Parts: sequence; structure tokens; C-alpha cells
Amino acid sequence: MPNKIDFLNRFYSLSKEDGINEETLFKASKEIYGDESAYVIDFFGGIADVVYALEEKLDNEISEFVDLGAIKSTTQKVRACLLARIYADGERQKFYKNLSEYYSQKENLISGLKSFWNRVDYIWYLAGDSSSDWNYYSKRAILFSIYTRCFKEYLKMEPSNLKLLEEKIDLGLERVKKIHKLKEKIKPSKVPFLRQFIK
Repeated sequence: MPNKIDFLNRFYSLSKEDGINEETLFKASKEIYGDESAYVIDFFGGIADVVYALEEKLDNEISEFVDLGAIKSTTQKVRACLLARIYADGERQKFYKNLSEYYSQKENLISGLKSFWNRVDYIWYLAGDSSSDWNYYSKRAILFSIYTRCFKEYLKMEPSNLKLLEEKIDLGLERVKKIHKLKEKIKPSKVPFLRQFIK
């Protein structure tokens, strides 16, 4: 009996070639559920719900490519998760290109920003981050910048060029170290504008 995972897998596969749109949605629904509109049983919100669920599914698959228990350094855990989420098996680039096109549509811009934020939030969670307040947001904001930059650059690379992607991620993480050192010198409580946000 078909289920949500079967549908998401088929939608993902079809969307690589056909794009992320209602035509792909209907086609996947017809193949899996036997009816073009039957997908609403599991995804009442339509294509937005499908994309959201698919993004979460790809997040959950990070553990298939990374043994986080064998990595001690938080930075290395983040690095491994970034590689796993973007590169994975080296077969996601076509999907990502169409996903980028989907998020670039005016009505989906906010969803795209939220999606990228959710990605980095989950990566920090996997890395064991337990920060709060200022550190919680600053870490995610920095990783948001790294993730979005590397994601966009990966779309321009040869899909199997793992080494170049690793270099881009390492460069981004190196910048984080420099920012961290600067943060040690400039505490939020010392910045007048930020004092109002600190209890």
C-alpha cells in the first residue's frame, strides 16, 4: 500500500527532470496513489507541504552519510553535516537546481528563507549545540550564510566535485573561527544597540 514516503521519493525523482511544479505533483500522485488529486490525503497544503516534507526527509537522511558519534569536534560535525546535506550521494544537484528555481518565485521567497534557516538549525542540533540567547541566533546566522553560499556555489560545480565543495565549506568555517575570536573581544552587552535585547 502506497504511503507518504513512497510519494515523496517519486516526487523527488520526477522533479529532477520535470521541475517542482503542480504537473510533477499530479504525475507523482497518479503513479503512487492512482489519482492525480489523491496526494491531498497526506499533503493537504499542496506543493508547499510536499516540499516542506521532502526537505525534512533529506535532513533526516544526513545520518545515513555521517557517523556523528565518531566525530568529537563540533566544528567537524557541522562540516560533515553540511557535506552530507548538500552533496549526499552526489546525485542531488538537478533537484537542488529546480528547488532553487522554486524558492526564487516571488510567492515562495519567504518559504525559501525559512527552509534554509531550518536546515542550519537542524545541523546545529545534530552537532549537539545547546546554546541559547545571543549565541543561539549568532551561530545560526553565521551557518545560514555558509550554507546558502555553498548551496548556490554547488549548483555551478560539476555535480561530482566533492573536493571543491569541501574547500568552499572549509573556507566558510575558517571565517567562523575569525568571527568567534572577534566575538570574544566584542561582547553583545558592550554594544549599545544590542543591550536592549539582553535581559
